Amino acid sequence: MTLPPEFEDKYVKEVLYNTSLKNLPDEEWKPIENYENYSISNYGRVKSRARWTPLPNGKEWKMQEIIMKLIFVKSSNKYLRDDSYNVHCTLSLDGKKHRKSVIRLVYYHFNEKFNYKDRSILITTKDENKFHIHSRNLKKSSSHEIRVRVFEKNRSKNRKIIYTQPVSQYSIDGILLEDFDSMFAVKKKLGIAPESIMGVINKKFLTAGGFRWFLKYYVPTIDDFVINTNKESSDKLLNNSLWEKLGRPDVNQDTPPACMNLSLKDLPEELWKIIPGFDKRFAISNKGRVKRVAGWTSIRRTIFLKEQILSQLVSFNTKTTYSLYCLVHHKERKTRITITKWVYYCFIEEFDIHSKTQFVVNQSQPLWNIDLSKLSLQSIYSVLKAKKS
Repeated sequence: MTLPPEFEDKYVKEVLYNTSLKNLPDEEWKPIENYENYSISNYGRVKSRARWTPLPNGKEWKMQEIIMKLIFVKSSNKYLRDDSYNVHCTLSLDGKKHRKSVIRLVYYHFNEKFNYKDRSILITTKDENKFHIHSRNLKKSSSHEIRVRVFEKNRSKNRKIIYTQPVSQYSIDGILLEDFDSMFAVKKKLGIAPESIMGVINKKFLTAGGFRWFLKYYVPTIDDFVINTNKESSDKLLNNSLWEKLGRPDVNQDTPPACMNLSLKDLPEELWKIIPGFDKRFAISNKGRVKRVAGWTSIRRTIFLKEQILSQLVSFNTKTTYSLYCLVHHKERKTRITITKWVYYCFIEEFDIHSKTQFVVNQSQPLWNIDLSKLSLQSIYSVLKAKKS
């Protein structure tokens, strides 16, 4: 394979492309937080740790320890007509793959812990070579500091010309709020960086400061405020992880049963109701599916989240009894939505959803194929009595 000239970098060839299990000089390894099957080194190498994994026949297979191949993501600066690369890795958790920035992992585990989800915190290299991601060569910067350095090095057009353009401020619903003589005037009054406003105008971001922005001479149309949810953008139908954990039941994978079906298309006779207590962000259907409703959220910054069917997880009580649930992010916390409980509440009868003495008993066969007529609300005492008898 022919590599770009940048990949002739010595650190890339001797470190990042090195898949030998032999440690480099003074190389240290630490488990990656929340991903116990992986380790990160102070050099930026990623290791998949040896472990036993279950097979469908009930036996276990030992996965050998390996150094993982890294992913190099190319980004371009059209103004200067040059390219740079960011180094990533792919980690698996509960049947899902997650792409992670290696430079952030190295800094987090060897330099200083920080709010990993805060994208305004950037990790950069001291020598400005993005390949040199050894922990000694890393430093923490803000997105503002990065933008200032970019401009100082003339990696984008003259800001004095760009940012003196008049702009109009709109609400996310399309209401004109105010006109400004320049982006610098916005910065002075509202404290919103001109770089962020320009990012919205160039359609790199949806909002800046929680508002939509357009150049004053441009008259936006309704289409500018309609977010394309691309409902058919994903062809993934089957929740493969749940199917595996339920013992690979004999189902039609082209038309999976409700609990395993990730298609945004409604199932036959499927009805939806908003789940109360979650700011109208989630809905549940009479088939037992949970959906994130498309809309704006202002957690950390205003962004638009597309409509999505949430993957269901399984919690085993015994070898033969279990319950299905979804994990949702609400008010910066993970909350469990138990499927049978909320289906009963929304489609059969409302009850104290937080009660510790009432349970929704599921007698559907199989349990994952929820039948509303097989759900009943019972007290903990009657459940325990039935178990004793």
